[in-house]
Amino acid sequence: MELLEAARADIEAFAAKFAKGEGSQASRPADLSVDQLLNLVYVLHTGVGSSGDAEALDSETAERLRELLLQALGNNA
Repeated sequence: MELLEAARADIEAFAAKFAKGEGSQASRPADLSVDQLLNLVYVLHTGVGSSGDAEALDSETAERLRELLLQALGNNA
């Protein structure tokens, strides 16, 4: 449950973006993949960026990772 609470905002943001079909081809929500969300949750909430990790990410780096990991498929940063 702790992970769910920590990742809730990222999960809700992903769901909203997915529902809107944001991305390069706005007509299809599949421009985002559930795998992107799973990667985001892992990296920011259980992996390198977790608060229990000695190398926790600063907020600027975490935000940039969010942008990169939740970018519409087929887009280049």
